[in-house]
Amino acid sequence: ESGDGDTVPLRELGQVVGSMHRVLGGDTRHPAFAPEEPSAEWMMLLGVDIDQHIQELFAALPDSPALAPLDGRREAVRALLDSLLRASSAGRLIRTHGDLHLGQVLRTAGGWVILDFEGEPARSMIERRRKRSPLRDVAGMLRSFAYAASAVQLQRGTAAPDEWEDRARRSFLAGYFDAVDPLLMPPESVAVEQLLAVFELEKAVYELDYEIHNRPEWAAIPVAAICHLLDEHEQ
Repeated sequence: ESGDGDTVPLRELGQVVGSMHRVLGGDTRHPAFAPEEPSAEWMMLLGVDIDQHIQELFAALPDSPALAPLDGRREAVRALLDSLLRASSAGRLIRTHGDLHLGQVLRTAGGWVILDFEGEPARSMIERRRKRSPLRDVAGMLRSFAYAASAVQLQRGTAAPDEWEDRARRSFLAGYFDAVDPLLMPPESVAVEQLLAVFELEKAVYELDYEIHNRPEWAAIPVAAICHLLDEHEQ
């Protein structure tokens, strides 16, 4: 598979996640699970929420060499968010896993199993039940691949295989889009990519806030993600 053979299991994981979203968004009889069309204000409110987190994060950034790549880039990050949102559309909103990452899945002899559907513990029950874009779950898993690749270096002093994260992303997304109901997605592939980037940015901002307060030696991981998004979309 063009060097992607070691990530075949992640393609299978993508298929399982896509199937999960197909099921979660497939019950039109039960109001709590029926997919919904987003309101006209949905994208605006999403942007306001993420922008507030960006401003709060940058206002409290400590002086640290690990954070130096973000010096003076608050407005660039806010402009990136605005640009991504303007190029995105929402697709449908469904009940999602809410806290999806590699720590929430098991690979068994029978295939992948997804665990722990309680959502993000810090959120209220009302927030956890709120319908969201399934791409938010996808972004959580993609960010988990970045952590897996970096944690090998941090914890074991060994670099991940060359381009493993990129290959993991490709395999997972290929499996996911094979399995998910396309009606849940934004109608155009560019809009899908932009909305996914919105949620990856949201995750990276959350991660950076967490790492600063809990594992400052890991802060470089979300910093790299934010800088990558900036560089990628400034080209």
